[in-house]
Amino acid sequence: MPGIHKRHQDLFKEFNQKLPELESVNGDFLKYSWSNASVVFANSTCFSKDLMEQILLKAELLRKGAIVITFTKKLPGTSRSPNWEVHEGFRRYMSWGLATVYIHKKVNYGFCLRQFRDKKEKEKKIMI
Repeated sequence: MPGIHKRHQDLFKEFNQKLPELESVNGDFLKYSWSNASVVFANSTCFSKDLMEQILLKAELLRKGAIVITFTKKLPGTSRSPNWEVHEGFRRYMSWGLATVYIHKKVNYGFCLRQFRDKKEKEKKIMI
């Protein structure tokens, strides 16, 4: 991934002249704060359900009006959350084939994560 990161850095230098504050990070994106982000993109086609839930936990800290774009999978639970507006997916060709693009907009500041806590509790009881 260092080669891809270098290419992003080069592109961002070019675009930062017109669009300030673009940043590309080569590392574990879950270890960084996104709370000030306006747009978050996750090429999530191959992400696990657990990773998508971790992304949602981070995304819940975003400010009202922030956008999260995912491929193939919606952020879990956002369709029923009062904090999120999820636009129906649309299909686009990517280098690997067709992918569904989902755009999630944070419409309220707050957390709506009870479903994950309830699910985790049920899983613990089943494992005992």
